[in-house]
Amino acid sequence: MIGERLIELMNAEIDGVNSPEGSRELHEHLDANPDARRHYEQLKDVGRVLAEADEVSPPEALRRAIMRAVAAGGNSDVKVGFLERMKEVLSPAPRMRPAYAFAGGIAVGLCLFALILVTLPQMVPGDAANLVGTIGGRERCFVAADPVSFDVPGASGRAGVRYWAETVTLELSLSSESEVVVVFSYDEDVDFDGLRALQGGDYAVRVMGHRAELTHTGTRDYDLLFTDHAESHLPLRMSVLAAGRSVFESSVPPERE
Repeated sequence: MIGERLIELMNAEIDGVNSPEGSRELHEHLDANPDARRHYEQLKDVGRVLAEADEVSPPEALRRAIMRAVAAGGNSDVKVGFLERMKEVLSPAPRMRPAYAFAGGIAVGLCLFALILVTLPQMVPGDAANLVGTIGGRERCFVAADPVSFDVPGASGRAGVRYWAETVTLELSLSSESEVVVVFSYDEDVDFDGLRALQGGDYAVRVMGHRAELTHTGTRDYDLLFTDHAESHLPLRMSVLAAGRSVFESSVPPERE
């Protein structure tokens, strides 16, 4: 068991205020008590971390909230009493300093977590504006129910589209024994953002205006990424060329009649 006297000597030693006699007494205890030595090393680690921590200025929103709370406070006597109580809390006895440092770290973490929650967009239960798909009041997210499949001389595959607000992802599975070119054309409000090949192999992509050409050989899956600035969600037009000749044409997803 580590007594209060030994805890006081440990804290004083870490703070650099021990007398020579106090330091000598402390180290005699530490040499004779492995548990006390281990506890002392842990306290030093805590002190080292706190000493190396950078100062962080509070967010401006927190400053304003504190000033509003002060301005809305009661009479001056109440304020003085509150400050005196805070001074007592923030100035614990020496033996309690490590515990308060630990509790203070937890409090800072909780405050930062609360501030992050305040700054994040809030979702109100029952507010359908933040819901998507068939549940939401607006179809901001739509998975094409009827992807395009084809099996023609020289090539076979499947293409489907996923929408998320402005983002359009065209998922393409393609298989061919020789080189084919898949051409996508799209409206002026749509931009091609990039292509991700999910397997290795030979392929190339070329973009000209509102037209993207994918040159492909073998069997591979692709994600083609577009931005639909108008969120029109109009179908993309797709054409498959083999030996320079169109072997398949369609819209993705298929246009409704």
